[in-house]
Amino acid sequence: MLRRLSTLCASLGLLLLAIAAPAASITYAFTVRDSTVTTGDNRKTGLSPTFALAKKLSDNTTVSSPTIVEVGNGIYKFAYDAEANGEIAWEIDAGASLTNPSDRYVDGIATLDSSRVLSGISSAGQVVASSVQGSVTGSVASVTGAVGSVTGAVGSVTAGVQIGSYASGQDPWTLICNGVIPTSPTTNTGAEALKFVAAVKTKTDNLTAHPADKTDVKVNVSLPGG
Repeated sequence: MLRRLSTLCASLGLLLLAIAAPAASITYAFTVRDSTVTTGDNRKTGLSPTFALAKKLSDNTTVSSPTIVEVGNGIYKFAYDAEANGEIAWEIDAGASLTNPSDRYVDGIATLDSSRVLSGISSAGQVVASSVQGSVTGSVASVTGAVGSVTGAVGSVTAGVQIGSYASGQDPWTLICNGVIPTSPTTNTGAEALKFVAAVKTKTDNLTAHPADKTDVKVNVSLPGG
């Protein structure tokens, strides 16, 4: 029974290789053999296999058929990205020259089993993670999108930080000065607030110094009859 099963699998050409390609897709390879050839080479070369079926496992909808390319020695391949396009079941028609249906039709699936998916690389070649544990060593070129929150202390920033704009009501004037200094400046910007604080500092720096202690204060007391 096991020998029959092994022979059947070989004739169906279900030897599949999932190879991580440089691009986002995974390359799937399949073999085509002619079981009616009892002596000699039964590998089928020069065929033009086509997809008889390529449907999503999630909802049975048809997806665009990938291009099939011959590798050689009866081996053919195609590339598909299950991460971007969904997991599929597929059936390939190797052509009418194969009289045995078990040789002509090759079945398989394309699922989320690639190293790209397991390592968290998106279909665009970007690193995707729901969270980052530990620390990140090196520089981060840019962050696209909002950063929700930072829990814990930020150790240090060794380079200048440029702020493009503030969220509504989050500029320094509104957070620090507004309500504390109600009259001037008239525009609620950080630069104006700094100018105003500098002006106040200039005035207060020129005030007469207060006595250091009470010994510098002369007290005149007038007593009745004195």
